[in-house]
Amino acid sequence: MLVIRDIEKFRSEGTAITVGKFDGVHIGHRKIIEILMKEKKDLEACVFTFDIQKDNKILESENRICTESEKEAILEQLGVEKLILFPFNKDTAGIEARDFVKNILFEKLKCRLLVVGDDFKFGKNRNGDIGLLKEMSAELGFKLIVIRREEFEGSPVSSSRIREEIKKQNFDKAGHMLGL
Repeated sequence: MLVIRDIEKFRSEGTAITVGKFDGVHIGHRKIIEILMKEKKDLEACVFTFDIQKDNKILESENRICTESEKEAILEQLGVEKLILFPFNKDTAGIEARDFVKNILFEKLKCRLLVVGDDFKFGKNRNGDIGLLKEMSAELGFKLIVIRREEFEGSPVSSSRIREEIKKQNFDKAGHMLGL
C-alpha cells in the first residue's frame, strides 16, 4: 500500500475512495472498504483520512483506538492500494464541503466512485452531508454508494462507542465492534 502525505504529488487515472478518520477500523469501516473493493472495478482503491498531529487542538488525537501504524497495517490487509493522509489543521478544517468534493476528491484525486456511511459529515463545520454528495455526484458524474451503519446490540457502531466500552473495560463488546 502506498502512503501519500502530499496530494500535490498524487497521480491516478481514476480512484474509488472512502473518506473518514477510521479510528480502530471497526466493522462499519470494514464493510465500507469491502464494498469499495467489490465495486471499484479498474479504479484504484483509496482511503482518504487525516494526518492528525499529537499537538493538534482542532481534532482530538488522544484516546485513539489504534496507532497510525496499526491502522495502516489493517487497511493494507483489507486491500487498500493508496492511503491518503491529508493534513488536518486550521486551514484544511476551513475547506467548504462543496470545494472539498470538487477540488480535492474529484479534480485532484480523480474520484470516480465514492463510498461513505449514511452518517457521513464533512467540510467546514461539518456542513457537508449525504444530500450534498448526491447532488454533486449527479453534477460531476461520479458514482456514490451510501452504506447503512452497522449495528451491535441495537445501536450504531462508532469509534466513540468503542472507546466508551474500552473505558468501561467491556473488552468483549469493543472487540466485537472492532471485528476481532
